[in-house]
Amino acid sequence: RVAREYKRKKVLFVGLSVDEAKTKSKVEDFVKKMKIPYPVYMAGRDLVLRFGIDSIPHNVFYDLQGKMVISQPGQCDAEDIRLVVEDLLSDH
Repeated sequence: RVAREYKRKKVLFVGLSVDEAKTKSKVEDFVKKMKIPYPVYMAGRDLVLRFGIDSIPHNVFYDLQGKMVISQPGQCDAEDIRLVVEDLLSDH
């Protein structure tokens, strides 16, 4: 829902699944069933290690210059995401 709200404001949402490659079809089915409006990619172990992800869900936010500004584990609700996005957009 939030991804749709910001589609026209130069905000990109991307999902990464850390499921094993053999469950890729289940991930694809889930994305279709939930009508997720942004790309969801399979993340390999190397990516998980690079970003220091040790629990899921894990949220990462980048500013408009591509600098990582937030990297934190845990669930984010829609309002939390809106607050972060609005703050990042106001810095531009």
